[in-house]
Amino acid sequence: MDQKTLLINLQKDFVKVANEGTLFEKGTEIYAKEIKDGTFLLFNVFADKRRMPIQAMIATFDSLESISLNAPNQLLFQLKINNIADLHYLKTYLSAAV
Repeated sequence: MDQKTLLINLQKDFVKVANEGTLFEKGTEIYAKEIKDGTFLLFNVFADKRRMPIQAMIATFDSLESISLNAPNQLLFQLKINNIADLHYLKTYLSAAV
């Protein structure tokens, strides 16, 4: 799976969260999915894709609505996705974690 395919899947399977706070830089698209009570898998797609194209995070938040407004209660995992190998690592990590 390449980054373009990942973005298509995110738009289908995840909720797009409005980026209205200061947690993520302006122009960042945030896609979230609750994987356990209060624990979310996030994909942050940055506007400046050359600097940091996509970031995956697993973090706890009070609610889906608080994701862009408040810092996470706890950051459990974070990965900068630059290439296909990073996507395979993420898939392996998620398989082992579940």
